[in-house]
Amino acid sequence: MNNFKTIIGLEIHTQLKTKSKMFCACPNYPIKNAWVKEYLEKKTVDFEFVEHEYVTRPINSAKARGVNISQIAKALVYICDDEPVVFVLPGDRKLDENKAKKVLSCFALKMATPDEVLSATKCVVGLVPPLIDGVKKVVDKKLLENDLLSFNAGIATAGIKINKDIFLKLLDKYEVGDVALDELTVDKPSEEKTKIEEEIPNTRVCPVCLGMPGTLPSTNVKALELTAKIGLALGSKIADVSWFDRKHYFYPDLPKGYQISQYQNPFCIGGSIQIGNKAVRINRVHLEEDAGKLVHPAGSEVSYVDLNRAGTPLAEIVTEPDIESPMQAKEFMKELRELLRSIGASDADMEKGHLRCDANISITQSSNLKTQNDDSKLKKSPIVEIKNLNSFKFVEKALALEEKRLREDYNLWPEKQTKITRGFNSNSGETYPLREKEEAKDYRYFPEPDIPPIELKKLIDLEKLQNEINRLPQAVRGEFIELGLDEQSARLIMKNKELVSAVEQIKGKVTLSPKFLKTLINEKSAHRLSAAQLIDLAKMIEKNTPSNLLRRAIGEASESGKMPSEMTIEETDSSEVIDKVILQNQDAVEKFKSGKTEVVGFLIGQVMRELGGKADPNEVRQKLIEKLNED
Repeated sequence: MNNFKTIIGLEIHTQLKTKSKMFCACPNYPIKNAWVKEYLEKKTVDFEFVEHEYVTRPINSAKARGVNISQIAKALVYICDDEPVVFVLPGDRKLDENKAKKVLSCFALKMATPDEVLSATKCVVGLVPPLIDGVKKVVDKKLLENDLLSFNAGIATAGIKINKDIFLKLLDKYEVGDVALDELTVDKPSEEKTKIEEEIPNTRVCPVCLGMPGTLPSTNVKALELTAKIGLALGSKIADVSWFDRKHYFYPDLPKGYQISQYQNPFCIGGSIQIGNKAVRINRVHLEEDAGKLVHPAGSEVSYVDLNRAGTPLAEIVTEPDIESPMQAKEFMKELRELLRSIGASDADMEKGHLRCDANISITQSSNLKTQNDDSKLKKSPIVEIKNLNSFKFVEKALALEEKRLREDYNLWPEKQTKITRGFNSNSGETYPLREKEEAKDYRYFPEPDIPPIELKKLIDLEKLQNEINRLPQAVRGEFIELGLDEQSARLIMKNKELVSAVEQIKGKVTLSPKFLKTLINEKSAHRLSAAQLIDLAKMIEKNTPSNLLRRAIGEASESGKMPSEMTIEETDSSEVIDKVILQNQDAVEKFKSGKTEVVGFLIGQVMRELGGKADPNEVRQKLIEKLNED
């Protein structure tokens, strides 16, 4: 039986929060252009522009814009006998294809594919407004029963409210018909689980990020600042002089045939992050540009290149091989994300690709097997790099799989340690071989000739950056834990920057009890309360105000701006209602008396429903059990 030691090092790429790309003026983030608003302004018509949270589903759009779902004008793109047509329906109805065929006198009718939608409307699926010029439109007559209509403004975070008559005057190539199903679509507001990619490929590009001959890069100073800020937060040493290097390799999404990165002398050297009782050392933090991405449509034999991401500034944080388990790697990633967000360097959203990880793992014989102090005599597994892991769960799972595989393959380890690269399939939950890992010589690094060496300390005010870094997440979280919160609750409260800021403002002015802090976590309405309102709320909690009444007070205070204690939250006497519920539910009463005490929960629910929540559940339970135990 062999004793093993796991050795893990991480290379984390994070997209920096700059307005423009690394070496050109192209926008760094997707342009959220409410083009429908601009279109209507040019038409000089009356309308209301409403900004709101991310919504695409009609029921959520209606709630966000303060209209009825039947007033939502949703646009569906179909192909009718090879020609595109837009059906404009009420938000609470679906298309009746049989009716639609009759209205259009067409033989074949099918919903358009995403590519067909883009080709016909220049919009992505889910964000097609009814005001699309040049495409035939059919407006359902049921929609026109409303005087006010609403639809998206070309983005998922804004909408338009407009008079029906004005709307119809703006439409070209349209007719009114009965094309919707008679049955209403029953739907409830809910969280948007999937996000629509609002951006059209290859629209944030220019000759520089496309790698055109004769173009020259111009360094983004904001990216340099944020890289230095990351280094300062990690405790790194900022290099006196640094420079960029060209890293050569071929891939379809790398238009220049090389990447501008850093090899010999990075901007930041050293540093560490504390994970539990262990300090994970940082080897370096360097700056580079991102490549584009390949798009692989399902069922297609070709792939497409989207270069919107090409040239995006990335900070790469490289650890020393100090991490000893897959779980510790996941915790490191979480801690790093909190740090990056707290200093404003990156959104660090893994789902959006703002934070990606290449994880390196190897296994060696445990040092307690050494007969002398010489690591070179220990047998070592190959070093496996798992590329492009985009979630904490995947980092841990992929590393755990490789750790198990390498241990099982102990007898197959080569005499000389090798390096290999593997991918991770999130659907199957398996890793797979890609290629042997390249070495530095394979990339043919040399200094970037078009960008002179950079002296960060002369270009950037490092003292000012250091002063901008407030207490880091670990310190703030530790204070919450000292106040009585568990670590998970402390992490939850820290996800909301505004909430943390509000708590900081009231610290020392009122008791920050665990119950108060957990109320802030659980009640989203509390996030909108001012510092004065939060102090008032904390005092209510000190007086042991029942949780159901607190909830109502918080909701009303967040809407009115008044103090939570000023809200009308009188309790209703529950005695009469308890008697009524007992009388109406004799079966449950008999079950209780026969020993089935679980029915108490059901009876409490009936009482609280009758009282409209205006009572303390614990008091109701006590009174109810007393009544049930009476002879």
